[in-house]
Parts: sequence; C-alpha cells; structure tokens
Amino acid sequence: MYRNHNGYEPDYQFTPPGAAYLTPWLIPVIMPDGSKWKGAIKNNRTGFEVQPTYKIGESNTMVAGITYEEMKQYDFRAQANFISTGSPLLLYPCHVS
Repeated sequence: MYRNHNGYEPDYQFTPPGAAYLTPWLIPVIMPDGSKWKGAIKNNRTGFEVQPTYKIGESNTMVAGITYEEMKQYDFRAQANFISTGSPLLLYPCHVS
C-alpha cells in the first residue's frame, strides 16, 4: 500500500520589470513589475498492489497480480498580472493585489 502527496507552487517572471507591450487595441503599455504568473496545485496518489507468484513446475513460474490506484488533483490556483492573448507581444494587463 502506498500514498503519495505532492504540492507544487511555481512562480514565474516572464519579462523583466519595465517591459513594454501592446494591448489588442495597439495601445502601448509599460508593466512596472514585468509579466508575472504564480500558481499552486496539490496531488494525492493512493493505491495498493498484490502480486502472488506460483511455482508450477521445475522450469515454470506463473506471476499474476492486481493493482488499484486513485489519483486526485485539487486546490488549483493561478494568479497573474496579465491575461494572455496567444501572442507574445499582445496582452491585457491587469492589477493583482
């Protein structure tokens, strides 16, 4: 039987402070903090395995088994000071507190 818990909190700084962008309306914007993204996610994995081995004869061995595993992702959070448009040069800046 096993149980694995993992928490991950990435923190990315995509561009340096003072980076300039264009909004989709082609209005230039300077982002004083640069473009930043921060997130968090948790994972649980629980399961067990049974694997019996049977010796059938002198030269034959049979191995059979069963495995059960349950995985769960939860508490996903994402926070950014921009909204992506799909283009690396165009974005919607937004305020993050």
